[in-house]
Order: sequence, then structure tokens, then C-alpha cells
Amino acid sequence: MQNVTAQQENIHTTDILVVGGGVVGLALCQGLLHDKLGLHVTLVSSGSIHQSNVYADDVRAIALAHSTECHLAAMGIPLPECHAQIQQIHISDRGHLGQTRLRAQEQGVSALGYVTQLSALETVITQQLSKQSADDIALFENTQCRVVELSDEGVTARLATGQVIHAKTIVFADGQGTDLKTSLGIVPNMIDYQQHALVSIVGVSRSGPARYQTELTAFERFTENGPLALLPMHRDALHDTHCTQYYSLVWCGTEQDITTLCALDDNRFLNALQQAFGDRAGLFSYVSTRQHFPLKLTCHSGRAQRVFTLGNAAQALHPIAGQGFNLGIRDVISFIASIKELSSIEMLGAHSHQDRFAALRETDRQIVINMTSLLVTVFSNAIPGLVVGRNKALNLLHAIPPIKKWFAKKAMGYQ
Repeated sequence: MQNVTAQQENIHTTDILVVGGGVVGLALCQGLLHDKLGLHVTLVSSGSIHQSNVYADDVRAIALAHSTECHLAAMGIPLPECHAQIQQIHISDRGHLGQTRLRAQEQGVSALGYVTQLSALETVITQQLSKQSADDIALFENTQCRVVELSDEGVTARLATGQVIHAKTIVFADGQGTDLKTSLGIVPNMIDYQQHALVSIVGVSRSGPARYQTELTAFERFTENGPLALLPMHRDALHDTHCTQYYSLVWCGTEQDITTLCALDDNRFLNALQQAFGDRAGLFSYVSTRQHFPLKLTCHSGRAQRVFTLGNAAQALHPIAGQGFNLGIRDVISFIASIKELSSIEMLGAHSHQDRFAALRETDRQIVINMTSLLVTVFSNAIPGLVVGRNKALNLLHAIPPIKKWFAKKAMGYQ
């Protein structure tokens, strides 16, 4: 992989310009090159691309659905060594009897999904990219696209460092940042859920009931203020011998409640978590640094010539079902598939190419977006009718095998 500095040639020509050096942008570059499509790819990242920097205190964990792990493997991206399997998912409603369990064994797989720190996955992908030829990929780090000009012939991007990049098409994988996309006519449509999410890593020093510990369990617990999720982490994640298991915590609630939780000292926070969650996971005895952010659904609409948006640059979801990253990887897979169907490289970014990609993604995106919004509505309040209905639904889900199998398939990321 070739790093291009500001002192080098100011005009750079490429086939595909990828904007965004996060995990989706990195995966797209690796997938394009792994399939040997004869393309030159250029990546522009606002930060540095780390090849061997896994942060021990990285609280950004992601759940990879079973299908996502298969997609990553097909792109030549192995799971980080510090990943944990999800062998069971337990869903419950605090203060009520409704609950269900999904088990990998029932679906004939070793794991329903996997959990890893985001920095670990970024490092693995970057290591794979570093093996690629400089003739195939160029990297512009610590800079941004300031201006993008579109034409029938291609795309011209001007970077903050002064370089000019000519490309056949441009792909935005830069998250929810919207200024440049908005200038191209791709505008954000936002729904504010009036919630914040607290994220952290927590550890337990005493295990909970055996039925939750014999298999690595991910928990989704719905409360009157919002969902609370625990995802099992690699047992050696923080090298603390006092903990028997670590979990990635995502705790959703009102801005005031989450701000208050973040301000508590560790002991008072762990007590609050124990009270809200119960003892299914065990005795909470460790918490890492805590971060929080507002929760909004952001979907970008509009279309611009030779422009594609993937991952959070296209749609940013509530974390209630953990589907945002998995949807982004399916965006990547569909984009690569759309290129394989082109009659020639010269068709990159053409209207027919954009139409085909849109057709590949429309149904999957809408189903996941609508399902996520429905879950937020149904499981984030204490309206009596909804409480009764959702508890009946959880119990029916647990009791009727065909429905349970269908739901598990969706949780694993399959259409």
C-alpha cells in the first residue's frame, strides 16, 4: 500500500476514490483488491491508518453477525484473535415475564455471531491491505476532501493538502459527516430518538446462573427507559485476573439519565448497572472508561452522478439490534457485486451502475431500518398496551420453533 505525501505529485489518477478510513472504507478497499478486478483504488482518510495499534481501553465493540463473518472471510479478512463468540442471545423485558433465548446449537452453527473491539478489526484489515501492491492502492492520510466536482467523464476531488485526484467514481464511507455530501445533493433525513447511548466495557467477578454461562451469551434487556445490551468480550481483553468474563455494555436512556450515569464513580455506577440488569451475567465488579453519544436515525437521500454511499454514510441506525455495521458490510458486498456485473471498467459510476447498486440494496436497507425503528418504539417505553404486547411476542417467539428459527436467521444477518 502506497502512502502519498503532500510533497509528491499533486495530480493523482485512480479508478475508485474511497473517502473514509474507518472499518467500512478499509473493508471496501480490501474487498475490491482481494477479488482482483483490475482496479486501482485510492483511500482518503482524515486520520492515520494504524497497522498494529489495538487500544486496550477501546470501548468501541461491534457485534459481527454470522453472515458478516462469512463476508469478511470472502474478502480475505480474518477475525481478530481477540474476538469472542456469541453462542446464545438472551432477550428479556425488565420487570416482566417475557423472554426468549436463541442458541447457536439450535441453528446448526458454532456461533450466532462474534464480538471484537473496533480497533482490533481495523488493525486486521489494515494489515491485509499492507500486503497489497502499491500499484493497486494509494493512501492519503491525515487529510480531507474539500471539494468534489462531478462530470460525465468522472470525479475530481481536491484535498486539504493540495492534491487533486481524478477518479471514475467516488464512494463515501465517512460516517454521518454530511457537509461534503450535502454540497453534492445527498442530504440527511434525521429522526431524533431522544435517547443517548452509554458505552463501556464491564467485567464480572462472579458468574451468573449456569444456563447463561455454559455458553457465551449476549444479553438484550429492555427497560422502561431504553434497551441495555451486554455482548461477551474476549476473556483476556483487559488482562484483569479478578474478572471471569468481560462484556461490551451499551446502555440507552434519556440524555439526563445517561449523563448522570456517566458522572457516577465506578462503584455507584456498577451498583446502578446491577440493579437495572439483575444477576444473569453475574456480579459486576469492573467498568472501563465511559462514553456516550446521542441516538438518531440518519438516512441520506438524493443522488449525485458517479457518487455512492456505504455504511453510516448511507444510513446510521440505533444500536438496539446491533445491525448497523452488518448492514454496512452488506453494502460493501453489494457494491463489489455491482462492479462484477459491469461490461467494462469505463462503466464505473455510470447511471446504469448506480441503478443496479440501488436495486441490490433497497430491500435489505429498508427492512433493517424499519425493523430497528419499530424495536425502538415498542421496547423503549412503558405504555401498558405495548408492554403486554411485547411480552406476549417474546414468549410466543420462544415457544414456536418456526418463528424462532426465522428470527434467529435475521439476527445472523441472512435475508
